[in-house]
Amino acid sequence: MPDRLELTERQQQMLRMAGSSYKRQGTRESDIQYLFTLTPTAFYQQVNSLIDTEHDDAWNPMLVRRLRALRGSEGRPRVRRLGVSI
Repeated sequence: MPDRLELTERQQQMLRMAGSSYKRQGTRESDIQYLFTLTPTAFYQQVNSLIDTEHDDAWNPMLVRRLRALRGSEGRPRVRRLGVSI
C-alpha cells in the first residue's frame, strides 16, 4: 500500500468548513468566497474529491465519514416519520 499523503492546512480548513453548521446558507457561501476565493460550487467539488481519497480518513475519520454520509443522503428522497414521501 502506498504511503498516505498528509492533507495541507487549506484542505483541512476546507473539510472543517464543510462539516460545520451555519444558521444561514448565505453566510457559509460568503465565508467560502472570502476564505478560499472559490465559488461555493468549486469549493464543494474540491471537498468531494478530498473525501474520496484515503489520506483524509487518517486526519479526521469521524468528520470524513459524516461528510460522505451527507453526500450520499442528498440524492435519496426524503421520508417523513410515517413513511410518506415528501
